[in-house]
Formats: sequence, C-alpha cells, structure tokens
Amino acid sequence: DFANWDNSTDPAFLKTSRTLTQAAHEALGGEPGTRPLVVNPFAGGGAIPLEAVRIGADVFASDMNPVAVLLNRVLLEHLPASAQNLPEELRRWGRSVKNRASEELSTFYPRDGDGATP
Repeated sequence: DFANWDNSTDPAFLKTSRTLTQAAHEALGGEPGTRPLVVNPFAGGGAIPLEAVRIGADVFASDMNPVAVLLNRVLLEHLPASAQNLPEELRRWGRSVKNRASEELSTFYPRDGDGATP
C-alpha cells in the first residue's frame, strides 16, 4: 500500500509509516529520540531521498551530476520551504535568468534592423 500514490499524502498513513520507521530505527540500535539517517551518494532524480524524508528519516544525498544535485536541492530543500510562494519565485528566477542571459549573450545575437532579438 505504501507505493499507492493516493496514500502519499494521507496523514494517517504517513503517521503510521513514520512510527514504524522510528520503531525499526530504535529496534536496530538507534538512539531513542533520534531519527534514522539515509545516505545516498548517487541520488540521481531524488526518489530515495524524497521517500526517506516522507517516512521521517534525515537524509544526506549527493551525486556527481550537477543537474541531479540541483534537482535534489530543489526537491528536498527549496520546494518544501517555499511551497506557498513557488509560482512567484519561479517567475522571479525566470526573469533573472532571462535578463542575465540577455546581457551575456547580446554580443552573439545583435538586434535586427527592427530592434528584435533573434
């Protein structure tokens, strides 16, 4: 049932899975009151770190691919912290990237006779 998408946000299901995770952590020698740690040095798209956070574990995740690192940081750090403001944040960062790219690439793409940028 844990793989069922409908259960991914069910508070009762999440509470049960977190309780079971904590019980397993302590039964296997984890200090009571601490959370299990999941270490994933090849995190890729972030499925394992995301699921670990969902069941109440602390996560250390990385990857050699900088795109994967960025994806994981957004998914695990920035998205939960800014879920309320996400649409506006995306628009703001999009404008920032567009403006910076326009400045840095303008010498390679001069304006047309009518002032348009190709």
